[in-house]
Amino acid sequence: MARNHIQPGRVLTVPAPTGGVLSGAPVLIGSLFGVAQHDAEEGADLEILTEEVVELPKAAPLAVGIGDRLFWNTTDSVLDKTATAQVCVGIAVAAAASADTVVRIKLGAVTPAGT
Repeated sequence: MARNHIQPGRVLTVPAPTGGVLSGAPVLIGSLFGVAQHDAEEGADLEILTEEVVELPKAAPLAVGIGDRLFWNTTDSVLDKTATAQVCVGIAVAAAASADTVVRIKLGAVTPAGT
């Protein structure tokens, strides 16, 4: 292992955001996105999952196909496919119909814009 290796990056410890967070909640800090692994009060150490496949809320009505890039909409606290002024947080790994309220996403899997 390289001498400058700090830790694996699948789970990271960050300060809990304003208002605290519940286990399973999406967390966006700057461009760092993950899913809370436990409840935490504001400012407390919080472990977030930044890789793996999870199920998160999506915009409705919005149909999602396997391989679609997904972005976190901070206004509505859902995933959508709108790239403008949002952070790409992963790739859909299962289709979701427009009436579905959740979608399965591979966290951290991103593709460059235009692909």
